[in-house]
Amino acid sequence: CFHSGGSADPWPLDDWYGAEANVDAWLEVVGRELAALPEDQSGLETAEERLAFARNLAGIEDSVRQAYVSTAEERHDAIASALKEAREERRREAIAAGGDPDLVGYSFVEPNTGSSLEFRDKDLVILNMMGFRGAGSYQRSLDDVIIEAPHGSLVFTLKDETLIGLGLEFKRKD
Repeated sequence: CFHSGGSADPWPLDDWYGAEANVDAWLEVVGRELAALPEDQSGLETAEERLAFARNLAGIEDSVRQAYVSTAEERHDAIASALKEAREERRREAIAAGGDPDLVGYSFVEPNTGSSLEFRDKDLVILNMMGFRGAGSYQRSLDDVIIEAPHGSLVFTLKDETLIGLGLEFKRKD
């Protein structure tokens, strides 16, 4: 049931029956809230929550639900696009400063363990492995990527868009 009484609805006024009766007024309220979301990771996560909520609305006409979904999708896509452009700009700056174009600005994720390597700039890598999160430095020698981590050196081989080492394969995530 989508009406007042402290429901878990993520949008203001918590009265979806009213939303169905006055779609234009509600879309204005929803649009203002979505427009106020920051164009950062937390804004994207909130937009994803709002979009999932809108897609799962029940008990109202499909055309009304789709109006809310369209509004949420538009803002979600705008925030995602702004974040992508910001990441690409940071990547260009890091490459211009001497960063390796095959690594800098990318995360490599090992799908079975959830471990990851995030190459932030020309020499900083963030390691997330088996519950450990730490920082290290890296350098590239031909196809080898040598990481100086808090507990010693790690050597990975870069093959296409995969880092192979420690018996694991880390796939590049764009």
